[in-house]
Amino acid sequence: MVGIEPASMTAVFCANTADRKAETWARSLAPFDRLEFAVSDGAKGIAKAVADIAAARRDDIGAPALEHGLDVFHTAMEAHRVLARHWRRAEATWAEAEAADGEVAGSKRQGVDARGVAQTARAAWGRAVAHFDHAGRLESAWGRARAALDLFGPDGRLNDRARAEAEIGAALKDLVGPDWAKVRNPLKDRRSLAFLDRMHRRLEEAEPRPEWRAAMAWRWCCDTAGRRRPTR
Repeated sequence: MVGIEPASMTAVFCANTADRKAETWARSLAPFDRLEFAVSDGAKGIAKAVADIAAARRDDIGAPALEHGLDVFHTAMEAHRVLARHWRRAEATWAEAEAADGEVAGSKRQGVDARGVAQTARAAWGRAVAHFDHAGRLESAWGRARAALDLFGPDGRLNDRARAEAEIGAALKDLVGPDWAKVRNPLKDRRSLAFLDRMHRRLEEAEPRPEWRAAMAWRWCCDTAGRRRPTR
């Protein structure tokens, strides 16, 4: 599936095909000869199709440039899958620690020396706390990376590539290990932030005065936040 935005129109392709090769994607994209921006997952077939079309257009003076961005959905879906696995592991160790406490209590009720099971329980709680702390750090790091993919920062200012890359770089320090590879790779891919580059270029074309752009962006952010705010 790929979303495309030619001018002010958005189209979504979602159809069964024999394969996902570049040639198949190229045939689907061919009718959109004014397409300026394509958004997809990181599959190689669609990436090659967009790159080939963009290269061909560079030789055509009248054709618009074509950019390719990666969608946020697939990155977020993978992050949530990995996080869920870490939280399940943390919850399992917590249950083990509670069970160990039960053994301690049972030994004491029976008048049995509970020092051995108490030591086991302490070790179990140490593992449980460590797993919960680790899962919490991962969730916080992913939240920071995910926020870097928004149009606005926490301060209400428009996001940009430099700011987003700095936030993602800081978040990736905690998102390590093979299970995070499918999250790290798209986050480090320049195409993931292509939408920010495009947004700023179009805003500059619409309003060349930076102070006016900033004011209008702030108003836009406030209006958007107001629409999201729940009513009582």
